[in-house]
Amino acid sequence: MTGIAPETLRAWERRYALVKPARAGGRNRLYSPDDIKRITLVKALVDAGHPVGSVASLGDAQLEALRKASHVAPRETAPPVTRRTSRIGLVGRGLASRLVESGAWTSTLESAFVVGAVADIDAAEHAADVLVIDLPTVHDDTLDLVADALLRACARAAVVVYEFGARGAINALEAAGALCLKGPVSAVDVDRACADALATAVTRPGGGRPSPAPPRRFDPEQLARIVARAPVIACECPRHLADLIGSLAAFERYSGECESRSPADAHIHRDLQQTAGVARSMIEDSLARLLAFEGIDLDKPSII
Repeated sequence: MTGIAPETLRAWERRYALVKPARAGGRNRLYSPDDIKRITLVKALVDAGHPVGSVASLGDAQLEALRKASHVAPRETAPPVTRRTSRIGLVGRGLASRLVESGAWTSTLESAFVVGAVADIDAAEHAADVLVIDLPTVHDDTLDLVADALLRACARAAVVVYEFGARGAINALEAAGALCLKGPVSAVDVDRACADALATAVTRPGGGRPSPAPPRRFDPEQLARIVARAPVIACECPRHLADLIGSLAAFERYSGECESRSPADAHIHRDLQQTAGVARSMIEDSLARLLAFEGIDLDKPSII
């Protein structure tokens, strides 16, 4: 947002007390809009030739006056989300200590930030795009734990870092969409895994807490009229599409009503429900275009 590298910004804070950001869990810095405005103004003056040591101690009003006297154009800050910006939630104090508090990960990430770190997977409630979960072991119950954490954090993807695990349990996690890494891992490993996990989640309709599928465009009565009309028109595609829509709508409803035996079971059925809903909506759009092409008006009685 300010165009300043994290290392440079930390140096300015340490040497010149440029700003004093608040601190969150895991020693993450939290910058206010006033902090960002001040940092951006100092950066513009430094770029114009002013030594940082001579301007960092000035008040905001003095900085603004100096900017105007130096004919420095105000720099617009970039919006917070301009690239692949993603919110990372860390589960496991060991991982937070190794990668974040040491500064190793902070200097590696280009467009992601840590929204919170918790010691226990049962406490993973920070809203995040991807959860990085550090576990000593992976066993048969891990899938349920990870799925439940994803739901509570509204996350779209999970990266599981483990030390020991049964191959069957690891395969089950990966089949459900989690990306598993055998520890120890580096900051680069985790950053790349987060990007890969999110890229995969984007192609799957179900990551995290799914949004509702679009409402039905054709009700059962309209679909029945389309099927009844099929014998008197040359193209049978409207009937085939109507049949597909009816089947998908039924499966969508069935998935939503399925009994869930565990958090993982509930997660996969929400995924199935949303997938069916998205597919149903896409075919409904195709059917609407086909009806318009064939000149079929569902509001006319002649459709029956």
